[in-house]
Amino acid sequence: MLTTDILDRVITRVDDDAEAPVSVTEAEALAAVNEGQDLFSWLTLCLETTATLTFPANTPFGTIRDSFPDFLVPLRVVVGSTRLRPVTFGDLDVLDDQWQARTGVPSRYAALGFDFWAVYPQRAFNLPSSWTYAQSPGLLTGSAGEVPQIPEQYHPSLISYGIYRVKLKEGAQGLTRGKEQLNLFLDAATEHGDFVRARSRAARYDTLPFELKTFDRARLFGRTPRIRRGMPASPIAGTTEPGDAAGGATQ
Repeated sequence: MLTTDILDRVITRVDDDAEAPVSVTEAEALAAVNEGQDLFSWLTLCLETTATLTFPANTPFGTIRDSFPDFLVPLRVVVGSTRLRPVTFGDLDVLDDQWQARTGVPSRYAALGFDFWAVYPQRAFNLPSSWTYAQSPGLLTGSAGEVPQIPEQYHPSLISYGIYRVKLKEGAQGLTRGKEQLNLFLDAATEHGDFVRARSRAARYDTLPFELKTFDRARLFGRTPRIRRGMPASPIAGTTEPGDAAGGATQ
């Protein structure tokens, strides 16, 4: 799906809402769709690439985004034919209290946040390493022929997120009407995140996507009203309380 088609559908569906007190501009819709693609990529780690980062001589740590400006999280780090094991800085302190000065053949690496790496032990010469990492998507501009980077079958989820995001400026009622669209977006991210997680486990990647399936959406949407006999469940609710399901205890 083209970016322009996604923007047109966001704008049309928001402007066609008779209850909406305001409309949306193309710039607002584009910002919302970019935000949605960034969030989808972060939640699912669906975009990945492999590139070279050089560990400088006699240096135990450095920055990542100077080499990889689209870096999110590491998936696999290889030096020569050796795959480095991921560790935390706490692990390194326990393993060797002199790790920042230790030299030798690298066997472990650590990544902190979006822009910091450490290697243990360090080499006395520049050492290239191959990083497979989850990447953030490029910024959408809305130009002719442009296509979002996330998998094509999930492009409709960007429409859902775009509608949700631009409705926030309407206030409380706009947020309520946008919840259903956010739920659709999260459903899509959950589905693809499960697929990426299974693929990542098979590849023995160091980082897995966030488990949206176990995330309590009531934190976002509020607690679900209790369901009484003869009353349908809310279509935008995330969870129900025990005993609220059909056939359960009612009050």
